[in-house]
Amino acid sequence: MNYDKETRSFYQSDRKAREYHEWYTRVGGVNGMRFRYIARKEREAVRVLLASVPHGRVIDVPTGTGKMASVFKQLSSIVLACDVSPNMLKIAEEEYNRIGVDAKFKVVALESATETISGQFDIVVCVRLMHRVPDDVKTVMLAQISKLAPRAIVSFAIDSPYEQVRGRLRRLLLSRGGDGVPAYRTWPKRGPLEAMLGTMFTIERVYPVSRLISSEVMYLLRSRHP
Repeated sequence: MNYDKETRSFYQSDRKAREYHEWYTRVGGVNGMRFRYIARKEREAVRVLLASVPHGRVIDVPTGTGKMASVFKQLSSIVLACDVSPNMLKIAEEEYNRIGVDAKFKVVALESATETISGQFDIVVCVRLMHRVPDDVKTVMLAQISKLAPRAIVSFAIDSPYEQVRGRLRRLLLSRGGDGVPAYRTWPKRGPLEAMLGTMFTIERVYPVSRLISSEVMYLLRSRHP
């Protein structure tokens, strides 16, 4: 699969951005219920990890359509909200303003973020991206994150025998169409992932988003970058 087509360019349209936003904000109904539940658990995980470390200024990248805005409001975080898609960022700005978060907005490609982001930040929040990029791009992005702030909260989808069985069952029972997400995905095994992270970060805490229905795990990382 082509990374630029399947991930980087996927949300470069108002229709796709709005569709993504509606999947986790739609009120009621069975359709999209899993996405709403996981979004709630992601916010809970970020809130717990972010509250556990001193912070004031946060980079949220990719911010998507502002899923984490309520967390940042609760913790009085000052945010630079970034995304490669101006279409997503436009909705995120509406969401941050609606909730009342102190935020600025910037179109940023994470793989070259240090070229466009300047200033002092305490932590980077990067949720639901790393499982959508190939390993070489993932390594570049993580190196960029390590230079942007002393700490980071980064989510990964972890491969395991349990996840392989659960994934096969879900594909048999549920339709994969119309979920508003790109098909490209890369799920590392935990051992190799943590070995790679160890070259750039110290792992301070690991927080599963939802053990039963999600492969996503949040890592609280401290940068080794001087």
